[in-house]
Amino acid sequence: NNYSQTQTLSMMEHQSVERLGAKAHLIKVLEKRGLLDREIEFLPSGKQLKQRQAEGKGLTRPELSVLMSYSKLALFEDLLKSDAIDDPWFSSVLIEYFPAKLHKTDEKYLLGHRLHREIVGTILTSKIIDRMGATFVQRIHEDTGAEIGAIAKAYVIAVELFNVENIWSQIESLDLAVNYKKQLEGFVHLWSNLRQVVRWILNKFGQNINISEVLGQLQKDVKKFIDGIDKHLPPKDLTDLKRAESQWERANYPQSLSESLAKVKYYVAALDVVEIANNTSTQVKKAAEIFFSLGEKLNLIWLQQMVDKLEVSSSWHVHARGVLRDELFEHHNILTQTIIEKYGTAKSKQVVDEWINDNKQQVLHVRKMMQQMRSEKVSDYATVMVAVRSINSLVS
Repeated sequence: NNYSQTQTLSMMEHQSVERLGAKAHLIKVLEKRGLLDREIEFLPSGKQLKQRQAEGKGLTRPELSVLMSYSKLALFEDLLKSDAIDDPWFSSVLIEYFPAKLHKTDEKYLLGHRLHREIVGTILTSKIIDRMGATFVQRIHEDTGAEIGAIAKAYVIAVELFNVENIWSQIESLDLAVNYKKQLEGFVHLWSNLRQVVRWILNKFGQNINISEVLGQLQKDVKKFIDGIDKHLPPKDLTDLKRAESQWERANYPQSLSESLAKVKYYVAALDVVEIANNTSTQVKKAAEIFFSLGEKLNLIWLQQMVDKLEVSSSWHVHARGVLRDELFEHHNILTQTIIEKYGTAKSKQVVDEWINDNKQQVLHVRKMMQQMRSEKVSDYATVMVAVRSINSLVS
């Protein structure tokens, strides 16, 4: 825990200027809850934070450490009020907290321990904050409206689905073998995409998430998709994947870890494809062909990159960018399902062209808009929002 906490502090420090608005907002939230007194903890005032933002400065490492500690207090308090830690999945977490020799002989008594909720809550709080940082839970809560308990369960599902603990451990093992900044990039890359997975799970399964049920529904097919992703990607995406692998290898990452990190950007796509296949009773391979073909022909990958590049200077910008991502993913998902339901998958490589031919005017309008955005190099919130909403017009 000490190691992961230190790494996450470094990650927060690395993003301190860029994400100062989100951290300033969290300080206000903690103050309103009566958990934090910024004067006692020597945290900057609102006026001082605005000055730092103007000067291109963020919170210092000691200040971030304080914020991290108080975010743990808030999360622990919220978890105890929720039913999340009563999910049967956490029984094993509770058992593993005690010495191994007690696991078999006293399991019944351990599960009935009078502080079992506090123990699980403490472990879960540390796992989430030590990996995802101080603002993660509050940001997801405000962006999705999900309860804290549901966010915690969605996080556990995300980590289990993609075996993320193993990837974290491999990155951690590279101490002194890899340039520190490059090692930090690995953590940030995983952190950023894992946030999107958590949002996806919450958007799809809502508040009443059962960890075992969701894993049972998704895990097998998602693993199969990620393991064999080379077979599912169109040529351009496959080239990008191989380029990403090479970049990690040039940073002295081992080949197997480089491959794993290159696949991380496709986590949400994997979830979408598996869901589409399940909803339409389609083979994953066929669903993937149509999903990626549609993304390529509508320039959705480029549009996603435009969303990612939007500047963030306040918590509202963070919220807006997150919502735009969610909408774009959802439009891509629904549009793919619509095409499959109408045209089938017998000719999976041609159905997108058939759909485009049947919707020439609408598609032409969207393509012209994208082309104009690219030529004018426009990437402000209003323009990107119009582009994302134009994809929605194709859905309806």
